[in-house]
Amino acid sequence: MTRKVNLVSYLPSFLTEFKENIVLLDAENPEFEFLWKSFDRILKNEYISTADEYGLSRFEDIVGIKPLADDTIESRRSRVLSRWFNHIPLTLKGLKKRLALICGEQGYDVKIKDYTVTISIYTRFDSQKEEIKKLMEEINPSNMIANLIYEKALTFNIFEKGIISEANILTIRQVS
Repeated sequence: MTRKVNLVSYLPSFLTEFKENIVLLDAENPEFEFLWKSFDRILKNEYISTADEYGLSRFEDIVGIKPLADDTIESRRSRVLSRWFNHIPLTLKGLKKRLALICGEQGYDVKIKDYTVTISIYTRFDSQKEEIKKLMEEINPSNMIANLIYEKALTFNIFEKGIISEANILTIRQVS
């Protein structure tokens, strides 16, 4: 929200006849524009969803997160959000909501059977893996077992011809 500042427009009409006033106020316009930009940055840094790098670093200090070298602004924001809204008791709906914050809507799969929660995570960042591990350590009930399965997205080329001497079983699926 940048504002175009024109201090001359605040002068009464009889003072606009003097060039000294106009030149003086035009010289102060950039200072007021700088102030508005600073106010706007302060306002945006009040909320996690709109914070810049400086604002996120302050929120990370509050919740006790050390950013990793390969973290993007969005991955840092999702880590802060997941720690900020750490409420107990947890329901399946609440768990899915928290996982969607970290991994995105299609980035996970949750199955519950006989006191076992199995979460398959389709991730591109190692920081998401650590964040989900910490989340489950904090909120998983004592009478349930949490199994975390990490499936990391790989980028590679597929060649049609060749000989395979050694192979792992890979499940290939498209990640949006």
